[in-house]
Amino acid sequence: MSGRHMVALQLAGLGAALGFAYLMDNQIEILRQQAFQNFSGTLAWLIPTHIAQLIMAGLTLALVWLFYREGPNGQITGVVYALVGLGILFYLSAALALQGLLPLPLVEGLVPGSFTSALSAAAAVMGLQRIAARLLAARQARRG
Repeated sequence: MSGRHMVALQLAGLGAALGFAYLMDNQIEILRQQAFQNFSGTLAWLIPTHIAQLIMAGLTLALVWLFYREGPNGQITGVVYALVGLGILFYLSAALALQGLLPLPLVEGLVPGSFTSALSAAAAVMGLQRIAARLLAARQARRG
């Protein structure tokens, strides 16, 4: 696979994984609310939540595998993963802090502990690791 195609696949994988994580967060919350309304607080929503956790663990592993199938533009992918991951991870904090200054919508799926925030943190760490590895390799190459 050519370098441009690999970068596109890595970025599309990140977008798809984050979209799926956000969808899972919303569906689990709806299921939890329905369980409390219809079954007077039973824990019927726990098993689907555990299944969702298994799916997200597999999806995260697939994203890590895809990310480390490095193409020639690995630095670009690292920067995008770091920026997207950190941006999503800290969006809710920024939206709350700037509530009076900017009309940023509060997005429920971005609460700490959600699938979306966990996957964003993983993407940020992968991106920062790639950037750090490239900088270290360049520094060692200059030393000779």
